[in-house]
Amino acid sequence: MELSTPELAAVPDRPAVGYVRPHDLELERNYSNSSSVEASIRHIHAVGPVVRIELERGDTFEILEAELTKDVYQKLAPKVGEKVFVRPRKYRVFVDDYQI
Repeated sequence: MELSTPELAAVPDRPAVGYVRPHDLELERNYSNSSSVEASIRHIHAVGPVVRIELERGDTFEILEAELTKDVYQKLAPKVGEKVFVRPRKYRVFVDDYQI
């Protein structure tokens, strides 16, 4: 996954950690760009006005959690076992003492 972090352009290459809140993840049926990763839907749980979706990344097998509004969920109509592409709308990157 590649993410744009121009605020860290002056920071030398070093390991970083990115954080995305579940409601800031978008699910798409088609690959859109290098900020998307393929994932399989493991579980869908509707709770009030939101739908929580547990996903497993196809490359690292890490678990991701996404929250969709009911409207977005109904338009996408995802199914357990289906492969989708996950893309962050908003994210934060942490590199040692740096933060954007």
